Amino acid sequence: MDRVCWIGFAVVLTDQKRKTLDHKRSRKNPVTKIPDCRVEIAWMFHHLDTDGDMQLSLKELYYLEHDEREHCLKPYLNNCDEDRDTFLSAYEWCTCFDRKSKLEEINTQIFFC
Repeated sequence: MDRVCWIGFAVVLTDQKRKTLDHKRSRKNPVTKIPDCRVEIAWMFHHLDTDGDMQLSLKELYYLEHDEREHCLKPYLNNCDEDRDTFLSAYEWCTCFDRKSKLEEINTQIFFC
C-alpha cells in the first residue's frame, strides 16, 4: 500500500472514531449552551472538549498547541488560563476569543514566538 493511500486510510479511521465519539457524547451529554459566547467559538470549544467536562485539558489542547503552523497559539492559550489551573474553562475560552474583551489586550501585547 503506498504512503498516500495509507495516510488517507488513517484519516478516514480517525474521522470515523471522532464521529462515533461525537455520536456517543451527543446521546449522553448534549452540547451545553455557553452564555455570552459566540456560536462559532462555543462550537470549537465543544469540538475540542472530547470528554464533555466543560473544560479543556492539556491532553485536549495538545494537537492545537503543537501545530507547527500556529507557533504563537500556545503562548496565547496559556495567557487565556486566568486562574492558572492548566485547564481552560468555557468562560476562559470564550472570553479569550471574544474580540470585544481582548481587543485592548491584543493591541497592547506583542507575542514573541
